[in-house]
Amino acid sequence: MKTKLLLMACLFLSVCSFAQVNYASFESAGLVTFGEVMGHGTLDTIANPSMTGVNTSAMVGSYQRSGTQFDVILLDPINTLQDVTPYINGTKQITMKVYNPAANTLIAISLQNEAAAAGAWPAGRLAEFTATTSAVANQWETLTFTYGTAGGNLPGAGATVTNVDQLVILFSPNTTTPYTIRFDDLMGPEMVPLAGVNASSKISASSVYPNPSNGLTHVRFNLTETSEVKVIVSDMMGREIAVVLDATRAGEVNEVFNVAGLTHGLYTINYYINGSPAKSELLMVK
Repeated sequence: MKTKLLLMACLFLSVCSFAQVNYASFESAGLVTFGEVMGHGTLDTIANPSMTGVNTSAMVGSYQRSGTQFDVILLDPINTLQDVTPYINGTKQITMKVYNPAANTLIAISLQNEAAAAGAWPAGRLAEFTATTSAVANQWETLTFTYGTAGGNLPGAGATVTNVDQLVILFSPNTTTPYTIRFDDLMGPEMVPLAGVNASSKISASSVYPNPSNGLTHVRFNLTETSEVKVIVSDMMGREIAVVLDATRAGEVNEVFNVAGLTHGLYTINYYINGSPAKSELLMVK
């Protein structure tokens, strides 16, 4: 069963539609969920091993590649991507920051339609973009990916430039060597605006206190109308830690939960109103 790992959402989703999307930010906004890791690799968030050069972020992604020949990470945007033609013709480019333990490592990023890609390869796959790490290992660098057709096999049936709704990262495709690679800030195609979703207008005056906290914590907000409300606490990888509220509410809401059992670090409190994501707030547990 697919496990969706929710990255921290933008504070208000309605403002995050037209800019190039960061599909792999591990300490701030990202309009994407990490789906399945296919190949038994391990994905986690860690402290940046070298806050120098092109990447001074405090937290980054760490992927422990298994020995599976095609070990992939699926990334699911919250909506279909806009026409990706500019990325295919080179007008725009996909980039990603990488801290690699080995020189000259091939990395591939595929754009595909999830439903069509359920069939045999290359069905559903639109395009493949590749880049190779430099000859110097163990330092951050920004890779720029080049469009390709995977030996002329792409695009596959069912894939078009306007129906891409999934990205795939392959570290060292078609090899069987396990290793750990750090990555961050995967910048790629823009998304289609979320038509009709304006859940942020239904919540106001929210607060989380005390913050930082090491015990009982209040989540307080006001609803502009009676709504089905769900409030979830997740870690920096988006893994669900606790459900604070899952009920129908109106007016002022004040829920209390205990963070005493959580390890030190940053957590996200995600609000969903009538099923639509509305807001996220940071909570520090000390």
